[in-house]
Amino acid sequence: MLVLVAMISHEAVAFCGFYVSKADGTLKNKTSQVIIAHDGNRNVITMYNDFKGNFKDFAMVVPVPVVLKKTDIKVVSQEIFKTLNDTASRDW
Repeated sequence: MLVLVAMISHEAVAFCGFYVSKADGTLKNKTSQVIIAHDGNRNVITMYNDFKGNFKDFAMVVPVPVVLKKTDIKVVSQEIFKTLNDTASRDW
């Protein structure tokens, strides 16, 4: 709910990254979804991309203000996006 309130009350300005591949590589992405949550000075970005292509030739660059550690990055269930979309489209 906090995310929904933040999205409604502020203008969203964000850049969530880009894909990098070899010059002859084929990258396909049909859908990208981003959830941004703020709590004090802590920000959490949750991203979903339906990338299609060869993973060994793939990288995604996401600019962040600090150097991340491996423990800062987690894989979460795609279900969180469905839940948020369903909640946002409900008739309150």
